[in-house]
Amino acid sequence: MYEYRSKAKTLSDATFEAQTAIHRAHIIMLAEQKIISRDEARAILAGLGAVNKAAQTNPSLFAYMVYERALMKEVGEVAGKMHIGRSRNDLVNAANRMYYREGINRIVGVMIRLREALVDQAKQNLDTVMPVYTHRKQAQPITLGHYLMAHAEALGRNIDRYEDLYRRVNLNPLGSAASAGTGFPLNRERTAELLGFDGLIVNTVEGVAAWDQIGELTTVNALFTSQLSRLASELQLWGTDEYGMLDFDGGYVGSSSIMPQKKNAVSLEYIRQASAEALGDVVTVMSSVNSVEYQHTMVREPLEPRSLDRVYVAADLMKGVVQTMTPQKARMRRAATDGFLAMTELADTLVRESGLTFRDADEVMAEVVQEAISRNIQGNQITRDMIRAAGQRVIGRNVEISGASLKDALDPQVNVDRRNGAGGPAASAVMAAIKEATQQIAEQKRRLAQREDKLKNKYSLLLKAEQDLALKK
Repeated sequence: MYEYRSKAKTLSDATFEAQTAIHRAHIIMLAEQKIISRDEARAILAGLGAVNKAAQTNPSLFAYMVYERALMKEVGEVAGKMHIGRSRNDLVNAANRMYYREGINRIVGVMIRLREALVDQAKQNLDTVMPVYTHRKQAQPITLGHYLMAHAEALGRNIDRYEDLYRRVNLNPLGSAASAGTGFPLNRERTAELLGFDGLIVNTVEGVAAWDQIGELTTVNALFTSQLSRLASELQLWGTDEYGMLDFDGGYVGSSSIMPQKKNAVSLEYIRQASAEALGDVVTVMSSVNSVEYQHTMVREPLEPRSLDRVYVAADLMKGVVQTMTPQKARMRRAATDGFLAMTELADTLVRESGLTFRDADEVMAEVVQEAISRNIQGNQITRDMIRAAGQRVIGRNVEISGASLKDALDPQVNVDRRNGAGGPAASAVMAAIKEATQQIAEQKRRLAQREDKLKNKYSLLLKAEQDLALKK
């Protein structure tokens, strides 16, 4: 759980591999454009391999100017040609984008697995009747499956946000140089192809000044983790001794150093903490660009690897919690039966059977509830006489309901079964939602595989281009 904190890399460390890929692609493009000779390109590429190997034990080489000096020691002055037509401004921006796009894919992957866990747990709890809450008060009967599918649906939208963001992150700024571009005839489309970008950031000022992609990434992270936090808060509440509706697997709880009975849902607390930190990232990044000129500047705050790791870990923890939690079905059903969760269905029944307007029916049932509370009567003990008398007091006439209708209206399972419209808690409606979510998950997996395959293929393209360069005279 805490490993990502102790092993967190800096962004410059994390983007080193991307920067070396950019060096290779840039050298290949310079040679193809005849800006440098093929012999010069081959010499520089050979030197890159040696310096990259040295960097494994010498992290100071992660800094570009230190790296370039080491390359010059390796291959001589020709190394200085590697920086033709570019600046650290577009180099670092491109490397950051390459790192962020892979981080987005990694997060989407775990989100898909979490969504599958929610759907699987929902399938197993189509008939697990429980209360739904509003304002932290019992409202009406639903099922645990219905509740979990609400989160599966929301998670689908969050995945959509990351996928949409990916298109804006995965754009090539190379060729922007410091901001004004370059007089050398670079082929920007070629470096985009070799590095797996989907297109260009066309304007060269935009290529180094743009920061909206980072602001958007922090915002999408905050939206997603806020959903995780809300789910974590509710699950943790339902796992308390007072609710007793959920039990959590030992792998996701902690114990006390002094109280042997304690079983603390620390995984859920970590998820809630991660959400707060993700919101902090939004404030940090957006504050850093507020009133800052539209140009390259060190005032802007990037998003560090720890921030992406945090989101991934939170989602992965939630997946494990959902997969392994044990619903206490009898306790859940009792909570849905003993209170006054069926009062809306009783009001609906009065509308159907007694011809009341809904407002009159609602006011009659509010009177019945007040009487039941004053007499310490549970909701499932309400009688026809109580309803009839409440009708006289509230609307001046008897309100009749059959015994069978009263029994059905007070049954939480009947309440659930009657709400079988699209998106409702009835098993048939939840199964329809599960079918739709399963189809969406398959499509999300396909798109993720497409994106990942393209990024894997970029290494093959680079290698092939290097091999072609080595063979040609």
